[in-house]
Amino acid sequence: MKIDKVGDIVASIKEGDSVSELLKELMEYEAMIKPHFLQEEMECLPLARAYFTYPEIAKETQKIVAKASKLEHGSMINTSK
Repeated sequence: MKIDKVGDIVASIKEGDSVSELLKELMEYEAMIKPHFLQEEMECLPLARAYFTYPEIAKETQKIVAKASKLEHGSMINTSK
């Protein structure tokens, strides 16, 4: 997975190292993940809210969040350029 490659690069960086490879991988990851998040926000979230109660959605969301790594959680931060 692309996120694993980013994590590996982050884990291996030492003071004074170039971050050009990390920047390249992050830009590729951003280009890959943004359309996915947009689809979820525009299609999946409204459908989920229309057909399921908040407690039903929250239960499933907690299962996903519990399995996600810190790196994956960081992917959900929105800096709104």
